[in-house]
Amino acid sequence: MVIEIGNMNYWFSDEDPVRNDNRLTWDVYSGRPLIRRNNNTVVYQEYGARATYNLTDLSWINSRFILANSQVSNFDYAVYLLQEEVFHPVRNADSTSQNMLTWTIEGKLTIAGETLKLLKTWVIENKGQTWNETWWISARDSNNRDDPLIKEWSEWYGYILLKSWHQHCHNLGKKSAIMGMSWLCLENTSTSCFETSMKKIMPGQMWQYIIGNYDLVSTYAYPRNSAELVNSVNQINTIRNLGYKGKIMHVLTSSFKATLLFQWTKALAWEEFKLVAPLVDAIITYQYAQDSWDWGDKQYYAATLIQFLEDYNNLLCPPPLCDFTITQL
Repeated sequence: MVIEIGNMNYWFSDEDPVRNDNRLTWDVYSGRPLIRRNNNTVVYQEYGARATYNLTDLSWINSRFILANSQVSNFDYAVYLLQEEVFHPVRNADSTSQNMLTWTIEGKLTIAGETLKLLKTWVIENKGQTWNETWWISARDSNNRDDPLIKEWSEWYGYILLKSWHQHCHNLGKKSAIMGMSWLCLENTSTSCFETSMKKIMPGQMWQYIIGNYDLVSTYAYPRNSAELVNSVNQINTIRNLGYKGKIMHVLTSSFKATLLFQWTKALAWEEFKLVAPLVDAIITYQYAQDSWDWGDKQYYAATLIQFLEDYNNLLCPPPLCDFTITQL
């Protein structure tokens, strides 16, 4: 497998002296106008904090599809709803501490041949039941996201939304992607941990639809030490063992100042690169290796990533037997 490399949040790296290197063939944009560079593969997401969006807001949902339409000439893959770590209403509420008081429960929206229905509409039309306002008020006011009927609707809704996004991308002549399904088991190196986590986050038909249909899946485990390197391999193998045939893009380990702070080392990143390179289609990095979101830290990652690619290719076929020039890559 030929491995490709690239940048995530490419627009942060305007001052990076190697930002236009031809060996960086993937660009993952987030939150800025898309600029196709060197005929690269472009993955598009329009990042926003998860706590600021509501999956029961049909106007917001529709706006994400419209946003993809507006940038259609500038990307190859569109991340699900252009947002990382999108699940279904119950799971999103769990992960962002949203209160069910913020939910809209009535209405529907048809996109790409699929009709999304909010809770009340779904209960009446799909379940054939009379709406019980007393039941809803009790569940809403107690924030009871474990109610069986609410969970059933939420998982159905997530499946229909995933399906409509994939079909919409293909209708545009583009490909679907999913970024950050949080298959993270940083303290548990067993393969089963990732499968259990995935099926909990994307239950029922959701994970099955992703595995069977989505064109690109992003993986990341951010190992902090050598003992955790196996997490990256286990995560990728889990996806493949479940039958996924699409492309996998892996985010190489990086230290986050606010949420995942550790001392990044080049040696650790290189070991992860060698482990995942035979298993994935592309390896990308954030703009900085250490404290990625600290604007004051100018430790750019791109040059290191390019060196990893050259060193890896030399391992596969040492010079002078092979001469991996920029034009050949």
